[in-house]
Amino acid sequence: MRTKLNHFKKLSIAEKRVFDAIANGDAPSQDVGKLADVCHLSDLQVNIALKLLTYKDLLPHKMTD
Repeated sequence: MRTKLNHFKKLSIAEKRVFDAIANGDAPSQDVGKLADVCHLSDLQVNIALKLLTYKDLLPHKMTD
């Protein structure tokens, strides 16, 4: 658990915005376009943030289904 907390502290702004949007139910993780609009990011930034969040194992499986 402490490791995940350390990862949260080190997230980029894009990763934090995408994580918060998914966690709050503003957009599903599969809808890159909607996430980009909600987070005020480009599609590329959202895709990279999703990849990094997935790599860091910070997206709960229910958020990625």
